[in-house]
Amino acid sequence: MKKNLYWLLGLLALVVFAVVVAFLVRSNFGKTEVTYQRIQNPDGYMTTARLYRPKYATVDNKLPAVITINGWNNDKDTQGPSSIELSRRGFVVLAVDPYGHGESTGPYGGITAAKSSGYELQGVEHAYDWLIQQPFVDAQRIGITGHSMGAGLSRAVGSARPDIKAVVMQCSCGPVEGFDYRTLNNFLCIYAQWEEMGTVDGGRGDERFDDPDFYQGLGFDAPIVWEQNYGSFEDDSAFQISLNRSTHPGMPPSHEMITDLVEWMRRALKGEEYDAHWIPQGQHIYTYYDVFMGLAFVAAMATTIPLANLLLKLRFFAGVAVTMPEGIIAKKKDWRKMALRNGLIAMITYPILTLLGIALSVFLLPKVLAAPVPSGLAMWSIGNALIFWIIFRKWFKHNRKMHGISMNDMGISVDRETGKLDWKVIGKTALLAAILIAWLYVLVSISQSLLGIEFRCEYGTLKQFALPQRFGLFLMWIIPNLALMLLNNGIFLFGMARQPEYGGAVKTQVIWWLKNCLAVLPFLVLYLLFQYVPAWILNTKVGLGLVGLPSIFFSAGSMYALSLFYIIPFFIVLLYFLTHFFRLTGRVYLGSFFVAMVVAWVWAVGHQINIFP
Repeated sequence: MKKNLYWLLGLLALVVFAVVVAFLVRSNFGKTEVTYQRIQNPDGYMTTARLYRPKYATVDNKLPAVITINGWNNDKDTQGPSSIELSRRGFVVLAVDPYGHGESTGPYGGITAAKSSGYELQGVEHAYDWLIQQPFVDAQRIGITGHSMGAGLSRAVGSARPDIKAVVMQCSCGPVEGFDYRTLNNFLCIYAQWEEMGTVDGGRGDERFDDPDFYQGLGFDAPIVWEQNYGSFEDDSAFQISLNRSTHPGMPPSHEMITDLVEWMRRALKGEEYDAHWIPQGQHIYTYYDVFMGLAFVAAMATTIPLANLLLKLRFFAGVAVTMPEGIIAKKKDWRKMALRNGLIAMITYPILTLLGIALSVFLLPKVLAAPVPSGLAMWSIGNALIFWIIFRKWFKHNRKMHGISMNDMGISVDRETGKLDWKVIGKTALLAAILIAWLYVLVSISQSLLGIEFRCEYGTLKQFALPQRFGLFLMWIIPNLALMLLNNGIFLFGMARQPEYGGAVKTQVIWWLKNCLAVLPFLVLYLLFQYVPAWILNTKVGLGLVGLPSIFFSAGSMYALSLFYIIPFFIVLLYFLTHFFRLTGRVYLGSFFVAMVVAWVWAVGHQINIFP
């Protein structure tokens, strides 16, 4: 009992430490005031934002300001690296949640090249109007930047509000029919060298500069020379395209991109002067913010292990934890065969079922499946669970006859003879998992309320449910995740592909965890490499471009491919908890309930949702 209590207190101390350090880095160690803003818009909707104000920005010392905008399916804090580094260098920064993102309440309505009003600007224009009214902001020196969707919004708002003196697009700055980029003031496009979004020709971005469709679409008669300024900051005609050594999702935290961004904003908004507050380009601290937020995430998750141990000592939860069933240990050859089959099914179905799910969300059930990307992942989860169930039933029938196994050996039932389910115990297990999730929710709520820090690993995040709709989606998405966790990551890993003990409990936990990762994730890694290696190594299009997918499928397929950059490391962490909770309780339920709720939570709070007028 005391040991678990000490572990709990120690991990809580680590959470507090990580949150405080992340807060200090984001606030430039007390030199920047960071506040959460709710901006009530004339259209009746609300835009949420995070305001970074250097403390020397006052009525008597107005500073230039920059609006930062996240990409589709993210929120304002994915622009945290840019916001931190700009505010450290004497810019007021407003990191905005466009409609349908974060906590903003307006309807997501797509992006056009430029609109003077309406949903196409996603409420960002109202954030601009609010920003220039702040007494510490120099309204004549405003810049705007964004990534991906946010880049398109930067272009649109920069055109709709011509007083904006600098526009920096992070990716997604190709030709747009009927739009002249030269009408934007001091325009910089930071293009990803391995850009995979927006065109079936995705791949090496540097090759596009010689493409007539590209440079003529941007208003040039000859190939564009990257890193060359084609205008002047003196008359706001500066125009440049830079090449960044990154992929599409790698742009927001890119050291090179942020260096280019802050330098461009200095030249456009500060008259190319180095004032007393300027920090030399390249001297960035934002990586510490990312690292310590990630540490807070992992440490907070880890607190659930000693907490679960303590709760299981209570009489109410008696029976939730039993001795692990003996089961049947999979032979090495059989384990490899099952892992290969499981991985192949996951990889083959990933692009097919995710596209089916997003199509259902966008075209048929937008009000029910109100978040397109999670809807695709939910369809993939359900499809894989159904395929596994068909395979498992055949396997179980054969092995029950040959080896006398039961559902008890699969970690499902208590009674080995009858195989009956104990619904009372299952209910208590679900309650225990819900308590662990509630505990995490309390921790992140305290962190957000006191210091404004969420628990996040760049794209995956745990934070409060600011909108009732997001909580409703959380409840809905528990179901597909629970199916996947109980079957593909429960019965499969701890029943069919059961591993032997490897001596001590700690050693066995680690080996089981690593082998479980090998049984679940390698083919998703292979799919990720299929998408990117051709461009990285072979100087060709990305993988989905090579197979000739139609444009409508290519963009969505590329979205799910790049999502694997955070899905894979996220699941490496979650598989540890699945493994631990099975070994702790002797059943697949606690780990499956807990992990399903964590994934549903991340989906619900971190992605774009459909909000209708």
